[in-house]
Amino acid sequence: MAFSQKLSLRAYSFSFKKWKGKNPEQTLPLNAKVIFNRLQDGEERTYEYASALDLIVDFIGANTDVDDKELSQQLFNCSFNSTNQGETDTYRYLIFTVYAGYYGYASKLVNRKTKSTVHKKSRDEADVKPFYVVVVIPKDTEISKAQRGLILFQEIGIYGVKTVTTKAMQEFFSKKLGLTFRTQNLAPDFYLKKLFESGMIQKIKLARNVQSNDTADKLYGAGYGREERTLVPIKITNQMKAKLRHVSEAKYNFFTFDNHDYPETKMVVKIGDRLRTIDLHGVDELSVEEALPDELLLPDGTIDFPNFETHMLEVAEEYIEHLPNKF
Repeated sequence: MAFSQKLSLRAYSFSFKKWKGKNPEQTLPLNAKVIFNRLQDGEERTYEYASALDLIVDFIGANTDVDDKELSQQLFNCSFNSTNQGETDTYRYLIFTVYAGYYGYASKLVNRKTKSTVHKKSRDEADVKPFYVVVVIPKDTEISKAQRGLILFQEIGIYGVKTVTTKAMQEFFSKKLGLTFRTQNLAPDFYLKKLFESGMIQKIKLARNVQSNDTADKLYGAGYGREERTLVPIKITNQMKAKLRHVSEAKYNFFTFDNHDYPETKMVVKIGDRLRTIDLHGVDELSVEEALPDELLLPDGTIDFPNFETHMLEVAEEYIEHLPNKF
């Protein structure tokens, strides 16, 4: 029996900023050589990096040992193989691995075939899983210098490492170099277009407040009720796309159905084996999440890395053109 699809990815843009110094809003060019002079433990130290990719490699190297994140009860560490990097005509990239898992509760591991217990897990043991993280930096052109990159986090079912990884990166770069590492949601309009084209939309949920016609409901003032409607199954026609896009463009745009205006409009989409509800009036805060192909998961439950790398670079090619203009 084949494994069900449980792989997905989340995509964000990122930048580095100097939060200390004369110009706290300065965004670092990602492809330029940078030098930091830092006073640490009473000594002046100099750190030199050929580009932002070297900054990422430095972070990975500083986190190879398992770190106990006691506040979140999570173990965390990274690894990187120097062969897992490269470049295309438009960008350079590297792929590293994050190992993370939660502890704090006791359980037992049961073999699904024999139904027997193979291990009793204590509160101090964590089920650590590997996750791939892809960092992409656009190459400079004659008219622009890259200041924003792309970072893709692979997920397994409900598990992911975006929060623990970005928090560790923020702490590392701030403490060592006085840098702010920032991430931002990526290209919501483009992501919405991909959802329209993918066929993953399961239903549309509409809601509005309705004034009651029953006089009994008005004894203590204007009586209101709540009307909720669900449109399913959904055929995403060009007219439907236009209506949904109209709602997403402004907070007060309504979805009109059966001659009624609905101020609340949500889409339920299927990503991998999960359903996700997207509020179209919150699309600017929408994080990009999409399923990865079943073929990337091998029969033993591990990832086919060569095909994974190929697929992620194809995804990067799509999203790199939609990096935000500013943070």
